[in-house]
Amino acid sequence: MPYLTEERKKFIDMNPGKAKEEGDMNYLFTLGIIRAWEKVPRYKTIHHLRKACFYDSSSIVEVYAIEQRFKVLNVHPVDINIAKELAFGEFMERIGNEYERMARKRNGDVYPKKEKK
Repeated sequence: MPYLTEERKKFIDMNPGKAKEEGDMNYLFTLGIIRAWEKVPRYKTIHHLRKACFYDSSSIVEVYAIEQRFKVLNVHPVDINIAKELAFGEFMERIGNEYERMARKRNGDVYPKKEKK
């Protein structure tokens, strides 16, 4: 989870090379995901973030750079992937799903309305 103590966040912000704990990795990936989203807050970015976190990180430079840092630190690839995937899941819960709700409200729903029984 990205919800580290303020003290730990400051430490990781100043010493990203010492981020080897699972929560540290999630925190850094979360920051990268948020930076990418804030640059271009639209559905296309959600799509590319999902791709970067589950398949090919090179599509989002912020995610790719963090992944490469962990590879240099010899963090196990499975741990890197899990941290990316969980960070993306939290992003969807907090930001992506809200964006999609707003788009559905603005543009109309695709799914048929439930029939009342």
